[in-house]
Amino acid sequence: MESAALLHESGARPTVIARTSSLLFGTPPKTDLPEDRPRATRLVKPASPLGPGWSHAAVSRGAGAYRRLPLPVRNHFLRTVLGPSGAWWLRDRVDGRFPVLCGRRVASARRRDDGTVRLELTDATGRVAEALDVDHVLTATGYRVDVDRLAVLEPTLRQAVRTHPAGPPVLSAGFESSVPGLYFTSLAAAPTFGPLLRFVCGTDFAARRVAGAVAGAIAGGRRAAVTPDPA
Repeated sequence: MESAALLHESGARPTVIARTSSLLFGTPPKTDLPEDRPRATRLVKPASPLGPGWSHAAVSRGAGAYRRLPLPVRNHFLRTVLGPSGAWWLRDRVDGRFPVLCGRRVASARRRDDGTVRLELTDATGRVAEALDVDHVLTATGYRVDVDRLAVLEPTLRQAVRTHPAGPPVLSAGFESSVPGLYFTSLAAAPTFGPLLRFVCGTDFAARRVAGAVAGAIAGGRRAAVTPDPA
């Protein structure tokens, strides 16, 4: 949605295709100050860096303990806490600005003789709903972290990194992988520390943990390297 808003504001004519039945947007950040929200509201939905609510507060404030949860539980929260949505400040730049086709799936994409692309869309029942002819296609499908696909790492080094079944690295409390001195942060660390690491607000937690671990490694005579975000 942000890409579509920027394209629209630059003079392009975007169309958003979404499988969901309606677009979701976040809510403006809130504090727990009495003048901002009544006490009863703050008890039901406490504030957190990821937004109001107990689940958001739990994964925000308990990132250090998150890695102690069983892997199936961690994966569940990673999928269900703060799923796909637009930032709250995007709503006014999206609503009514350009076409949004909800409840649609791309059944096929075919390049035409004039260089454009024809997209065939189906609805929730699987029936063909529209055919769109477009100049460019931007697929916002998200990212899947897989250490074995990180070409920046030498092959034998990649093989030495212990990973979860889906491909992300297994990390220590200090973000260190099974290879001493090799650390992963950001999205690659989310399966270990939770949804907080998918967002900018998680950098404070990560920076403190990594800095402490690296300082300890250097004091112990080891060098350390932090990989870039695989996304």
